[in-house]
Amino acid sequence: RVWVGLRDFHILRPSGLKILIAYEETKGGKAAVEFGALAERAAKGPVTLFAIADSGDVSAAREKLESLYRNWPGGPTPRLTIAVRQGPVADGVLAEARDGDYEMVILGRYKKGLGLTARKILELTEKPVLLVQEARRQLKRILICTAVGEPGKTDIRFGGRIARRARASVTVFHVNNQEATAWESSRIDQYMSSALAVLDSLGVTADSKIKKKGTESLARIIAAEAEEGEYDLVVIGAPAWQHHARLRWTDFASHIVSATTLPVLVVPMVS
Repeated sequence: RVWVGLRDFHILRPSGLKILIAYEETKGGKAAVEFGALAERAAKGPVTLFAIADSGDVSAAREKLESLYRNWPGGPTPRLTIAVRQGPVADGVLAEARDGDYEMVILGRYKKGLGLTARKILELTEKPVLLVQEARRQLKRILICTAVGEPGKTDIRFGGRIARRARASVTVFHVNNQEATAWESSRIDQYMSSALAVLDSLGVTADSKIKKKGTESLARIIAAEAEEGEYDLVVIGAPAWQHHARLRWTDFASHIVSATTLPVLVVPMVS
C-alpha cells in the first residue's frame, strides 16, 4: 500500500463543448444558428460560426457571419468566433471540424431527408453532428435512443454531457424485438440500468423506456416517441466513421430526420 500526501489541490471546472455551427442561407441554416445559440448558452464553451464563401466571395460570407455575430441572442460573447472557407460545402465543414478539433457540428437540414451535404458529412465525420430543421425555444427534455452493448453507451455519455450543462432531463429509449427471449430481455434491463447509472454519475435526472417493435419501422417508432413525449432533442448513435456499415446506416438516419422536425443529434460510436 502506498500513501500519497498533497499540500494543496485545485479542482478545475469542466470545460464546455467546443461547437461548430455551419451556416447556410436557408431556413435550416437559420434554425441551426438559433438552436446553436441555445446550445452555446447551455454548453458554455467556444463556438465558431462557419460558412463557405459562395463563388469565392469571402468578404460577403464574412460580412454575413459578422451580422449574425452582432445579433447573437443575448449579445456577442468572448466564446464566439467566425470562420470562412472556400470550396464545396461538405468538404469545407469536414476540414474545419477536423482542423479545429470541435466536439460537435451543427447543421441545418432539409424537410425531406438529409440532403447531399449532410449525408456526406454523416458518412465521413468522426464528430457528433446535430441536424436542425426547426429550432426549439428550450432544451429541457432529451430522448437518447440506444442499442444494447458497450458501443451504445457513447451516445448516452455524450447526450448526458449536454443534459448536465443544459440542466435537462433524459429518457433513455430502446426498441426491443417482439421475439426477444427471456435472456435477451434480462440483458436489456441490465443495460438500461447501467445507462441510468452513467447519467446519474453525471448528475443528470433520467428514466428509461423500452418499447416492443411491431410492424412499424424503427425510425417511425423513434420519431413517434420523440413527438409524443414533446422532447427538445433526439440523440441517436451511429457506427464508427470508418466502419463498413456507416454508409448503409446513413439511410436509417435519413428516415429518422424525415419523420420528425425535432433536432436530431447523431453520435458516432467508439470503435
